[in-house]
Amino acid sequence: MNSKNIYLYLHAGFSRLITIIMCIMVLLHTFALSPVWAIESLEETREKNIAEQIRCITCEHENIVSSRTEFAKSARAVIKERISQGYSDEEIIGYFIDKYGQYISFKPSTTGYASVIWLMPYMLYFIAICLVYFVMRRNIHFNVSSDAYNSIEK
Repeated sequence: MNSKNIYLYLHAGFSRLITIIMCIMVLLHTFALSPVWAIESLEETREKNIAEQIRCITCEHENIVSSRTEFAKSARAVIKERISQGYSDEEIIGYFIDKYGQYISFKPSTTGYASVIWLMPYMLYFIAICLVYFVMRRNIHFNVSSDAYNSIEK
């Protein structure tokens, strides 16, 4: 082996070693973060999921998880209390909707009048497609009949 081959062999081995060390560091970092998620209990997870669906009425465009207002703190306390009393997620969200109205929920209702609003874009799209179809059909029919009329005149 000459010196150039030895250099290439050592350089390739060093690159592999660095790659292996980097992979090990990424894996260790991933495993180091996972116990933080494992510590969170089921109640805390439920509390966070419910609080993400509730709008802060003081901040208006922020959920009560990220808000630091007094309303958000009291609402999170109510959620925690109701979870400990055994209420379901739907019942807790329903409590806030009954107390503050549909606006407090980040998930809008899809029943009643709201269902018409949800279906309106699809209905308008369907009507637009029908209009385009009938206009195109009329134009095609008009062009064919005018061509036939021109050929008869000749």
